[in-house]
Amino acid sequence: IKLLDSTLLIVNSSLEQNNSSGGGAIFSDNSLSIASVINCTISNNNGATYGGGVAITSNAKLFCNNSILWQNTAPSAHECYITTGTVVFSICCYDDPAGATTGSPTFTDCTNSDPLFVNEVTGDLHLQSTSPCINAGCNSYVTESYDLDNNTRIIGTNVDIGCYESEYMIPSVYDW
Repeated sequence: IKLLDSTLLIVNSSLEQNNSSGGGAIFSDNSLSIASVINCTISNNNGATYGGGVAITSNAKLFCNNSILWQNTAPSAHECYITTGTVVFSICCYDDPAGATTGSPTFTDCTNSDPLFVNEVTGDLHLQSTSPCINAGCNSYVTESYDLDNNTRIIGTNVDIGCYESEYMIPSVYDW
């Protein structure tokens, strides 16, 4: 997805297995570009040059809530590439080994624990019963009643992080 002078809202979506020169899943360029990502899973994307998951340049803005960024690839900043702009991750699961990020995003109540997908290799990005993302999101970010599978969005006390709501109930880690 490429944004230029645009506003974009992505909810309950899976952005996976995309390829581009930069910003494998999302490339946002220009100060008029604002992307909001809520309860999404951004995984296994590739940026040939930079930003396997997302790339933010020219004072663009990205707000990512209750979402997973995991196992994206690029030679530089495989999860998030920022030259100039505002990037805020709130209550996200973010793959953060060395080289994951350039720039200075803001992280609030995020985890870098493995989200434990059912089978990432085959593209099954549902959460295993022991996932740290189950019941770990913030309900105030929820804008839709159903997840990507058209299942009820909040099953436990709190929404799950990512695009799929799990049928498993795990005690709430956070009380937002």
